Amino acid sequence: MVVSTADGETLTAEVFAPGAAVRGGVVLAHMRGANKETWFDFARTLAAEGYTAVAFDFRGYGGSSGDRDTDLDLDIAAVVDYLRSAGVDRVFVMGASMGGTATVFEGSQLDLAGLVSLSGPSSFAGLDALGAAARLDEPALFVAAENDSPYADHARQMGEAAGAEVVILSGHSHGTNLFGDHGPELTDLLLNFLAAGS
Repeated sequence: MVVSTADGETLTAEVFAPGAAVRGGVVLAHMRGANKETWFDFARTLAAEGYTAVAFDFRGYGGSSGDRDTDLDLDIAAVVDYLRSAGVDRVFVMGASMGGTATVFEGSQLDLAGLVSLSGPSSFAGLDALGAAARLDEPALFVAAENDSPYADHARQMGEAAGAEVVILSGHSHGTNLFGDHGPELTDLLLNFLAAGS
């Protein structure tokens, strides 16, 4: 599937649709140097739990057009718009690393049901997530590994600014690599967060 952005780029995306009633939609934003496939296992879990999940490639990644590591906020906004145009009114966004930064930034711009940042830096590619965190009015969750410096500190700082929950896991894994070390724990954490806002 292809999603068009407001500035004319095209993003490759994969939709994981539930077989039963939709509890909401979840946009999944990947790390720098990665792609949408890093979210696929969790996206399948989301679909099994009744959520419509969309994993996409940021511009310049995978089959998406445009320059890498630019206008990440426009890409997330386009995928959120896609879900809403498909009739999903409660949309969550989860982002890993640079995707987490863009997720927090967009959370201050869009009316989301909730957002999650996995190892997101407090700023990236001109997006000030720390400043945006202070303006969030939706539920938020910040997750990082304790030895993943400086991202654990960034998670704490943004969580404090947002008045949101911060979970620091053991180890040093980054972004979606946290599923490798903390798969069941992280999956339960994210599903519980979604259920609370659905």
